Amino acid sequence: MNMKTACVLAAVAGQIFAHAAMAQTAVGAAAGVPDAQKSCEQLAAEIGQQQQIIADANSSSTTAQVADVGLGIAQSVGIHFGGFGIGGLQATGAASSLAQQQKQAADQKAQQADIRLQVLTAFYQGKGC
Repeated sequence: MNMKTACVLAAVAGQIFAHAAMAQTAVGAAAGVPDAQKSCEQLAAEIGQQQQIIADANSSSTTAQVADVGLGIAQSVGIHFGGFGIGGLQATGAASSLAQQQKQAADQKAQQADIRLQVLTAFYQGKGC
């Protein structure tokens, strides 16, 4: 694996880790007041938070998916033109696996936030907010 390839792989892995760190926000309900006792303002604020978590998770999922596709292309081109050795293949394989895991985690986070959003919206509408 040449130096240029190693730099590209390091940059992609760095992007994946950065998005994973940003996606670590909590999805669950805030401790304290049960949903049924929250005011319309509190429900609206938490609905907004869940919408933001969904948007962030979807962004992280897309970034991970693009990174994985890019790694696949880099690996194919490297193999085709002889630019990768065994180390390069292992590095792209590991980075691709990480990208897939990050996408799966982001998708799960978005799904959990969507469920929470539905619950909060039901309370919001039920209160006539």
